Amino acid sequence: MSLIVQKYGGSSVADAHRIKNVARRVIRTSTLLTMDLRSMGQKTISLTGAQAGIRTDSTYSKARITGISPKRISRELEKGQIVIVTGFQGISDELDITTLGRGGSDTTAVALAISLAADRCEIYTDVDGVYITDPRIVTQARKLEEIGYEEMLEMASVGARVMHPRAVELGWVYGMPIMVASSFNDSPGTLIHGGVPMENRNKVSGIAHDFNMAKVTVIGVPDKPGIASAIFESLARANISVDTIVQNASINRITDLTFTVAKSDLNKTMEVIKPVA
Repeated sequence: MSLIVQKYGGSSVADAHRIKNVARRVIRTSTLLTMDLRSMGQKTISLTGAQAGIRTDSTYSKARITGISPKRISRELEKGQIVIVTGFQGISDELDITTLGRGGSDTTAVALAISLAADRCEIYTDVDGVYITDPRIVTQARKLEEIGYEEMLEMASVGARVMHPRAVELGWVYGMPIMVASSFNDSPGTLIHGGVPMENRNKVSGIAHDFNMAKVTVIGVPDKPGIASAIFESLARANISVDTIVQNASINRITDLTFTVAKSDLNKTMEVIKPVA
């Protein structure tokens, strides 16, 4: 029997009606499993991230998964249980409950699918797949039937919010197929995988945008080795992710350095770079 990991976003379980829709979808996915459940008189078991064996580092509110020990999940699956795992959380080596950073629930689902050697990971959300651009802005936007990991990672990195880059990158590294679909209808979703034929790849897969980015420009930076490294190493130690980096041409050995960060990290970024810049 195939093993599938499904992730449902917050909008998918926002009220009782939507929760029932999710339950019906889960049952439809594995008729044989449903028969087993009925014959055994069992239904489901719910596990926290810690109970599911999700281990993380200790970074406050931005913890990253360091490993998963799926023994408890595997035992419950062997009993014929449908296992429900709380996403976006785990446990540190110090036994503290942690919360993952942005995209943590997508990343949890993909990581669980990999650790369980599942056939695929399915991400259910409020959109029915990956479009060539935001359909809320461009009503004529076309949905993609499939897309490669590399193209999806590029789109996610520059603002396509249907998938988080961390989850896509994890799927790419371990070759885990990811299906993105809507939890509100049965429309076919978009398959993210590595088997897209070279001849079918377009030069441009889609257009993405992100309004939640902030641009920071450090003016009058001495153009000498080690300055940029000091700035970005300080940001890395503060767990601030830097995206686009642009350095102007040097004039009289002075240059300007521009980079982007998430808006939520802007104030912290300014505090970190002031002593360095």
